[in-house]
Amino acid sequence: MKRRMMTGLCKTFTLFLLSLVGVMMFTASSFALKPLGSKCTTHQECTSGRCDNRPLAGCVPQDGTGNSGEFCSTHQQCRTGLCSISQGRYTGVCSGGNRALGQQCTTHQECRSGRCDNRPGSGCVPQDGTGNTGDFCSTHQQCRSQLCTIASGKFTGQCAANNKPLGSPCSSHGECISKRCDNRPGAGCVSQDGAGKANDFCTTHQQCRSGYCQIISGLRGTCSAGDQGIGKPCHVSSECASKYCDKGVCAQPKSSQGNMPPASTCPGGKSFQGFAYVGQPSCAGVMGGYLQCDARGYFCCASSSGAKSPRCGGTGKYEYQPGCSQYSSGGGSNIGPLLRDGIFYGCYKPVF
Repeated sequence: MKRRMMTGLCKTFTLFLLSLVGVMMFTASSFALKPLGSKCTTHQECTSGRCDNRPLAGCVPQDGTGNSGEFCSTHQQCRTGLCSISQGRYTGVCSGGNRALGQQCTTHQECRSGRCDNRPGSGCVPQDGTGNTGDFCSTHQQCRSQLCTIASGKFTGQCAANNKPLGSPCSSHGECISKRCDNRPGAGCVSQDGAGKANDFCTTHQQCRSGYCQIISGLRGTCSAGDQGIGKPCHVSSECASKYCDKGVCAQPKSSQGNMPPASTCPGGKSFQGFAYVGQPSCAGVMGGYLQCDARGYFCCASSSGAKSPRCGGTGKYEYQPGCSQYSSGGGSNIGPLLRDGIFYGCYKPVF
């Protein structure tokens, strides 16, 4: 009898343990945290710690933590700032990020570039001034070349090249290696004033170091060689080392006091407080003009019937003031002539 009692107790204890395990398993399953999208009533139920308890909603991400494709009910919940929600619903999935240029987007966060043009037909675009040749674009400012080539009737296109050589057709300065574009029909990328070397493409005399652009046809020409010696052919005085062209030949300029020194011997670079010397002035803009100097500093001379300037050599010559425009192409420069006590010392810029 004692044995039967022990056996009964063992069965009872075993049943109790099985019941206890079952209760524990049921309880554990009842308190398991729910994944995103699962129906919920309180924040504590959700793995994310956040519950949208509206009908048909559920567990949602904390703001700014939702990854691409995850359940969401507001834009703020997504890393990209966009919860793609179908019309007539208030839940959806977080949109993808790291989108390439040209891919459709709604928010800046979706784009690898960090910038979205969300107009229909547009997409992810470059930040201003960062678009490389061929990159998708919707404004000129987005391109390094400052030119977005857009077909008629469209508002998106591709960034134009920004390393075009002299003579290449262009629409903006940013396209050219020289950073200067003559966008007239038949012209192209040109040199900055005074920078064009012999045989470089040119459209104006000012672009050439020699001061002369030999026009071949229309607007297109090439810079002539400079620093020509005495007796060499010339068109304008700036082509000559002596800075004097006489009847198509480089010659030594003369004055009533004898030979006048060429501009290369003129003093320059004198120090003045608040100013920094940049270089010699130019006589560009007047056909045949050439630079000279004397005790009164720099001046320009040119030929003209009936004129008489002792400073330029007498009959048939006139004098005019040189300029500094060759140092200020592109605009915005503060370089200009410096005159003190009636003496033209050259081209200077203020320093602060």
